[in-house]
Formats: sequence, C-alpha cells, structure tokens
Amino acid sequence: MSAIRLQEAIGCRLLTIIAHMFIVSINKFIHFPKDIFLFNRERSNTAETVSNYRLTISMKGQGNTEPRSGTYYFERGARIYVSALPASGWKFDGWSGDLSGSDSTRILTMNSDRRITACFYNTSHKLTVKVNGHGIVRQFPDAVVYNHGTIVRISTLPGDGWRFDGWSGDISGSHSPHIFSMNSNQRIIANFLPIHTLTISTAGQGTTEPRSGTYSYDRGTRIYVSALPESGWKLDQWSGDISGRDSTRILIINSDKNITACFQPQYRFNKPVTPTISYIANRNSREIHSSDCYWVTKMNETNKIPLYDFSDISEMIKNRGYNGCFYCLRRYDRDTLTSDVVLRNLEADSAGKQLG
Repeated sequence: MSAIRLQEAIGCRLLTIIAHMFIVSINKFIHFPKDIFLFNRERSNTAETVSNYRLTISMKGQGNTEPRSGTYYFERGARIYVSALPASGWKFDGWSGDLSGSDSTRILTMNSDRRITACFYNTSHKLTVKVNGHGIVRQFPDAVVYNHGTIVRISTLPGDGWRFDGWSGDISGSHSPHIFSMNSNQRIIANFLPIHTLTISTAGQGTTEPRSGTYSYDRGTRIYVSALPESGWKLDQWSGDISGRDSTRILIINSDKNITACFQPQYRFNKPVTPTISYIANRNSREIHSSDCYWVTKMNETNKIPLYDFSDISEMIKNRGYNGCFYCLRRYDRDTLTSDVVLRNLEADSAGKQLG
C-alpha cells in the first residue's frame, strides 16, 4: 500500500508541476492584444464605460497593423502592444497621432482615448514627364523609377519661338530648374507657349503707343495700338499687317506682325497761281521732288504729299527735316550741301520765288 500511495503522490506532484508550467507560459501573453480583443468583443455592448478607453487604429499607405485597423476599448491602465506590418515593396515610416517614433512595435498605455496611425511609404516611385508645346525637359538623375526620397532636379529648354510657361501636374510654379523629392509617384507636365514679334514704326510726324520698336507676345495676345500725331499732323492710315484710318486698333498676335502708322500734315495747300510750280514730297524717303522728276513716277501713292507754293517747300525743309532731290532740287540737298548753304539758298529763293 505504501508503494501505491507513493506512486499516487508522485503522479499528483507531476500534474501540479505541469499545470504550473502551463499557467506561467500563458501569463507571458496575458497582456497581448489578442487576448484583450477576445475580452472586448465579448463586452462590445458595454465597451464605453467609465473605466474603458477607446483606441482607434488607422493606416496611411499599404500595410497592416496588429491589432488590425479599427476601434477597440480597453480598461484603464492596460498596456497594449501595437505593431506595423508593411506590405511588399513598402516600408514603415513611423507612427503619428497619439503615438510617435519609428519602431514598428510599440507599447501603448491606455490612460486616455487614443488615436494612432501607422504610416508606410513605397520604396520606389515612378516619374512621368510630359511636354505641352515645343521644348525639352531634362532631369537629373535621369531615370524613370527612383528610390524613395531621391532629390531630382528638372529643367527646361524651350524650342525656337517658344517660351516656358510653367509646370502642372504634381508640381507647380514657373521656376526652371525645379528641385523636388521623390516621395511618391510623380506626373509632371512642362508647358511651353509660342511667342511672336510685333514691330511698330512710323512715317511722318507722330508717335505710337506702344512706342516704335519690336516686342514679343504670347500667341493669341490682344494688343491695343494707337497713333498719336504731332501738332499740325494727322493719321493718314495704318499700313503693313493692319489697315484703316482709326487711330486706335486691336491687334491679335497669331503670327509675327509688322505695322506702320502713316502721318500727314493736317493743313491743305492752296493751288499755285503758276501751274508749273508743283512739287511732291515723299513721306517715306523724306525728299522733295519736282512733279516731273523721274523719281515721282516710282513713288507709292500713299507716300506722296503735294506741295503747291514755295512756303510749303520752305516749311518742309526748315521745320520737318525734308531734303531736296539731288537731281531736281539740288540747291536744297543736304547730302551734297551743308545745312547753312541750303538755308541761304532758301532765303535767296524766297525773295525771288525761284526754285531749282
């Protein structure tokens, strides 16, 4: 009997030791969220009690968490293990919200409501560059797929007759080069606009607004141009790529343009007593010719200014900067005579009313 009792005692003792070892192993995980989830699910209807706090878990990017994303309730003071599990090709970037740091597994003490987010980022990103218009885009480093965080420098080179207008897509602004970090897939568009020139000139005494010169404009720009005659002059007409006599015109820049504001004296000359005294001034070359001069036949009709008496001739040479023709009015040709000689000839001829 003593041997049997000894065997029974030993068996009981072994059972006790085994049970104790099992309990110790379970206690190691007594605070692991899986056990707490079972507890909370069973109490889901009474979770929001005075002694419970809410834990909300969410994600940014591709991955998972343990516990899974969702809302849970834990007793005050509970210590919770939370883990971030990135998907393939992604990395864990860190926690945000009521939890910080970049360790993938953290311990969270529930002493208030908590809201945490596990942030993941892709380890590689694709850069797509497109061109709108005519131009070239250069990037450094030159690649299609970049590692996360790579610094990229992108610049533009417009084609002839075009200009860079700015970026669109995942970047903005008009700076070139533009520097950015590859933290996600990027789609970038470089926008170029065509440009055209507008050349403005005058004939006669007057100015324009804009002033005479050459300007550059984007295609489709609407420009107001105005002719401003000097005192005693008036706008005769526009010539070149616009026409008409209105002093202000609207010009749409859809190609290179060249325009001229043509002015003429405002007064009309009286017909001369002697029909043989008739002269023609050329507003383009700014020369005065006898009406029977060969060069009069070569003039554009729009450039002819008729002169009827000597006072008209004197006015044009003295005050308007005109010159006598070398062939028919050599006495007033400043190209071969000095200005003093030309003025003396005018004074002498004025007394005798003789020209030539």
